[in-house]
Amino acid sequence: FVREGRTFKGQLSKKQQEKKKMEALIRAAINREIAEERRRAEAERKRLAEAEAKRTGKTVAEVEKATPKKSDSEILRSTPEAARLSADFKSNRGRLPWPVSQGNIVRNYGSYTVDGITSSAPDIGIRTTDGAGVKAVFEGEVVQAVAGVVVIKHGEYFSFYSNLASVAVRRGQKVSRGQQIGVADKDPELGYTLVYFGLTQGQNEFNPAPWLAR
Repeated sequence: FVREGRTFKGQLSKKQQEKKKMEALIRAAINREIAEERRRAEAERKRLAEAEAKRTGKTVAEVEKATPKKSDSEILRSTPEAARLSADFKSNRGRLPWPVSQGNIVRNYGSYTVDGITSSAPDIGIRTTDGAGVKAVFEGEVVQAVAGVVVIKHGEYFSFYSNLASVAVRRGQKVSRGQQIGVADKDPELGYTLVYFGLTQGQNEFNPAPWLAR
């Protein structure tokens, strides 16, 4: 693999506006998943508080006040399976497989400039071959699978893939490391095929490049 530090050439166009919509879809899927997990955690917290109040004679409010609320990351890894996935994912930093078999980074994570206009990217752009299969970088559960976008949960971590010509998975499906989840699309303005790939820990985005195998 080759890493290219140059910025994209091209115009701030309809395609880039579509990209922003995809990014909003991804954030919404991750936020929805965290909100669902938090609802479950709060219901369990209330159940335990009621049991403790009954046992001790304290009020439920007193017990709840003495029980600190968990962070998003703690909630996302609160089951043994989620805790294992989170730890395994974290230990694979620098060893994750690339989402495509052949490719090079043509747009880095973070700030980039096109025609004098600076934007911020939550992911990296990977140029690849026409018709390239896009693969999950780690085992997990699909939490979003719509036209052009797939988001996978790995305990407290999420991986996301966009600019897909087709999607081969569905929401709620368990996937394995290296399993094909879709096919990369060609960008008509750039004239080549690429996939956008990103990672988050909870809602916190970070640069995925150092996590990929060199």
